[in-house]
Amino acid sequence: MFANPPNNQIYDFKGYYFYGLDADSAQREPLSLENTLWQNTVLASSGYVIAQVIYTGSETRAEMNSKSAVTKVGKLDLEINRLSKFLFVFMILMSIGIVALDGFKGNWYINFFRFVLLLSAIIPISLRVNLDLAKIYYCHGIYRDEDMPGTIPRNSTIPEELGRIQYLMTDKTGTLTQNDMIFKKLAMEYAQFDCDSLPEVRNILDDMCKNSEGPMADLAVVPGDKEASPVGSQESNGTRLVNG
Repeated sequence: MFANPPNNQIYDFKGYYFYGLDADSAQREPLSLENTLWQNTVLASSGYVIAQVIYTGSETRAEMNSKSAVTKVGKLDLEINRLSKFLFVFMILMSIGIVALDGFKGNWYINFFRFVLLLSAIIPISLRVNLDLAKIYYCHGIYRDEDMPGTIPRNSTIPEELGRIQYLMTDKTGTLTQNDMIFKKLAMEYAQFDCDSLPEVRNILDDMCKNSEGPMADLAVVPGDKEASPVGSQESNGTRLVNG
């Protein structure tokens, strides 16, 4: 058997299966994504499969697509971090400048450390503490807000970010939408359809249902008839169905 090297493309698989009595008369059967069972697959019935394990451990598609959890950080925290870094660099430069103006005399490194301690007050350490206390107060205000009944803030990480929300993404379980949704767009693997292209979707479904392998392949409308009637009826508005 031959398969492509381990990768994280979950919708792509190419390989070959060789079978035969010997290597000279072996035949090759192509394999695609439909011939694969991914990690943690559970059979829906009591059947069984004959398979060969290809990828294991860290080489599986699920493992290669897994990512470590990202810590949520708000814009306000990032702004304070940038400000603290700038003030730290400014403090070091000021200390070096003062020692340089003195001519680096004697134990200048002791004087440098002394000026670092004296100028360390410009780094807003207390601002971080005040910000954390403010976040706790924000969460308490959200919990007691009468305009948002039932809202429970479960952590105080980014409550201030609620005022900066620009886009709100949600699933279709009805948590926020209450199952009252308006159709905007149908996104499929190779095409996208909106409200203006719904007639095209209907034509595609009609063609797929009436082709040689579709569920309506054995039905045909008699020439001269206007529309089809349900199976089993002899006439409906001058239309008859013929079993193909």
